[in-house]
Amino acid sequence: MTINYSLIDELMELPGVMAAGGFTYRGDQNTYRGLMSDVEADILAKAARATLEAVRMQGDILKMFTTVCSPGVGECGLEGGKGLAVRGTERTICVVSNAFCIFDHHKTSLNPVLSLMLERQADAPDVLI
Repeated sequence: MTINYSLIDELMELPGVMAAGGFTYRGDQNTYRGLMSDVEADILAKAARATLEAVRMQGDILKMFTTVCSPGVGECGLEGGKGLAVRGTERTICVVSNAFCIFDHHKTSLNPVLSLMLERQADAPDVLI
């Protein structure tokens, strides 16, 4: 999976966005723009990749569980996780596939950030290898 550089640029244009970046699924390479150091960006990319892997695993388990509990219904509305958002007192971190964004949630809401990320990462593979 390659890094979506145009998404990073688009995220940085949104009000309240402090930093945006991308990482390879191995977590060993990253790129970013915004208010963070190289070390902070590297730590965030590795943490985002590891957390996303756990979220996707849990989502896949829930997806299997709902299918087993409702035989014949097919998919029950739960899909494996595509990303995550963590809200702090001042900032929110949003991760979709291999892109991340940090924004001040007093200046913008999660909706425009998440909508853009989901739209631009819609075709990203769900495999973290």
